[in-house]
Amino acid sequence: MVDLARVRIGRGNAITAGCVFTTDIAVGDFNLFNLQTTVGHDATFGDFCVLNPSVNVSGGVRLGDRVLVGTGAQILEGRTIGTDATVGAGAVVTKDVPSGVTVVGVPARPLDHGGE
Repeated sequence: MVDLARVRIGRGNAITAGCVFTTDIAVGDFNLFNLQTTVGHDATFGDFCVLNPSVNVSGGVRLGDRVLVGTGAQILEGRTIGTDATVGAGAVVTKDVPSGVTVVGVPARPLDHGGE
């Protein structure tokens, strides 16, 4: 059961089977919460984010617009993921991720593009 006074969900969002939302969550527009995603308290999401299957978002996390979170990634308490950032599959985010940056690994670190 959703307490609409404690969870705000914008337009055009897709929340798929097995997702669990806690309380005091704000979701922008046109986001995808794929299978088995969990969202902790006081989390906020911008617009056009994609959370692939089995992502876990801890409490107090903030995602900007157009964030892609790979399958099985974990975002720890209170982290901020900037606009247009990507979190690789299976990554564990222990620090804030700046806008436009891709992070991978455990703990998550910026992707090395090999001098590109």
